Amino acid sequence: MPISDAQSALLANAFRPHAPIEDPNSFVGRQDELRRVRDAVSAPGLHVVLYGERGCGKTSLANVATADTQRIHVFCEESASFASLLRDTALKYQSTHPQTITFDAVSDSIITRGMTLPVSRLTGNQFLQLLAPDEKLCIVLDELDRVQDKTLILSLAELAKNAATNHSHVTLVMVGVNETADGLLAGHLSNFRHLRQVPLTRMTVTELQAILTRGENVLGIKFGAAVNAEMVQMSDQMPFYLHLLATSAVRFALSRDSTTVGAQDLRDATLETAQDLDHSLRETYELAVLSKKGSHVYRRLIWALASLDGSACPVGAIYDRANAIARDEGDEAVSHQALGAAVKRLMSPEKRGIVAQVMAGNYKFKDPLMKGFVRLMRYGR
Repeated sequence: MPISDAQSALLANAFRPHAPIEDPNSFVGRQDELRRVRDAVSAPGLHVVLYGERGCGKTSLANVATADTQRIHVFCEESASFASLLRDTALKYQSTHPQTITFDAVSDSIITRGMTLPVSRLTGNQFLQLLAPDEKLCIVLDELDRVQDKTLILSLAELAKNAATNHSHVTLVMVGVNETADGLLAGHLSNFRHLRQVPLTRMTVTELQAILTRGENVLGIKFGAAVNAEMVQMSDQMPFYLHLLATSAVRFALSRDSTTVGAQDLRDATLETAQDLDHSLRETYELAVLSKKGSHVYRRLIWALASLDGSACPVGAIYDRANAIARDEGDEAVSHQALGAAVKRLMSPEKRGIVAQVMAGNYKFKDPLMKGFVRLMRYGR
């Protein structure tokens, strides 16, 4: 039975797997990171770099932390240059100040306070000049990691320094996927002054359970205790996966007119979720487990790595878990030498480098979303 429009609206409020959270009242967890970004935004002359893995909620955090501030949110494109980034930001700013700033499409210029500025050839200083004096403004530059032209980062550093000195009411919040702030800023971290670094790691079990509890309260439903634990475990501490699983599982429960999400709802949800995920994840997984000799060694190694906690796992633990899976399936254990050769193949372009070596004897999935995907595949199977 299809769920009602009212139930769909509540479900969209409870869980948001496909769109960032905007409403602070819908945001759960990350209180320390939220406070650090908010404090930085309210501090004159201070800027923020927010970084972490894909799917850990960076955009939602940036949205919620800047919700009470005049904000321009710009998504960076791969082909972006500093000039095009300023143009996009300037035009978004103009749209919020139509009474004082005019855009002339014919001359491609912005006119304000007696100045006519070429919007496609703005310098950093010109961009700051068009902003209203003393008006608090937060500029969120999202998906900065996508930008190919890394000279843009150096220009951003100059803009940040100029803003901190002469326009301290303007805050840049730079957001992107990377393990370090310096990595996101293309090795130019030292060029930025007055910069607060806010890493976003995976959520704690307590935070993930709080997301489910809020969903229960919004929807008037309950997750069974075992279902709750399974969902948290399968999510690999990634809020993206938890929101995705919860949305699907609740929909299955409501469609059978139940207010309790049970084991079958979760099983159906894992199958649906695995089908709907990023096609590249599925394609990489299917290519990696493929064996011309019909061997299951690649699949078992991938399953073993996915079943272990932590982003990087010691090779001995991976081998032991892979052989435990083999025994559970009625096969004999495989030698460490054979498993080692298979791991090397999983790191090769032939297998799309699904596995990467972190340090000697420790391995992880190259894509941080792969572990959760494999857990879904295995649970559904």
